[in-house]
Amino acid sequence: MDDTTNLNPPAVVKELAQAAATLGFTMSSNLLTGSLLRTLVASKPAGEILELGTGVGMGTAWLLAGMDAAAHLTTVDRNEETTAIARGLLGSDPRVTFQLMDGSPSSTPATSSVRSI
Repeated sequence: MDDTTNLNPPAVVKELAQAAATLGFTMSSNLLTGSLLRTLVASKPAGEILELGTGVGMGTAWLLAGMDAAAHLTTVDRNEETTAIARGLLGSDPRVTFQLMDGSPSSTPATSSVRSI
C-alpha cells in the first residue's frame, strides 16, 4: 500500500524541502506527519494552535493548510536561521505568528527573551 499517493501537500513544501537541504536541516516533518498535522488542526475550527519547533516551517505549512480562516498559529523556535526561512516563505499568512525563543521547560520568562518576528 502506498500511503503517499493522495496527500496533496501544500505547494510551498517543495521549496521548504529545498531550503532545508541547502541548510543541512534534517528534522522537518515528513509527508505522512504533515498530513496528520493538517488533519488534526482541521478538527479545531477557530483554534489557537501552538507549534514548538518551527524549523524551516515544514510542519507550519501543513498546519496552515488545515486551519480555517479564524484559527491562529503561534510557532516557536530558538534558531534564527531556520525561523527566517519559515518566516520568509510563510510569514505573509496573517494566521501565523513567529516567536524566536527557547521553548524548553527550563526556560522561564526570567531567563528567556521572547521576540516576535
